[in-house]
Amino acid sequence: YLYEAYKHTFTNEDRDLFYKHLTGFDFAAQRDNSAVPVHFRNIKHIKNPILKLRYLVEVVFPPKEFMISKYSIKNSSIYFIYYPYRWWVGLKGMITSHRYINTSH
Repeated sequence: YLYEAYKHTFTNEDRDLFYKHLTGFDFAAQRDNSAVPVHFRNIKHIKNPILKLRYLVEVVFPPKEFMISKYSIKNSSIYFIYYPYRWWVGLKGMITSHRYINTSH
């Protein structure tokens, strides 16, 4: 309820920092980079397998409100069309992070 009450008074970066402190997870990625490494890091810190699965499902299929906000969707009834785009960006991020990890050693 705090987010809804004060969402117009802070930036997305402020929101991400707030959520990070509440949950202990990192939600921020560089503007032009994929968030895949961030999600891998978060999953690594979750010990309970059920909670890991829940986190993964919420990353792959975020709620309608998140999709509308994240992708600035004007017609809220078509938000589900953006899931394949999200998956494509995630796949590209996995490939990029894999290449980075393999070349950094």
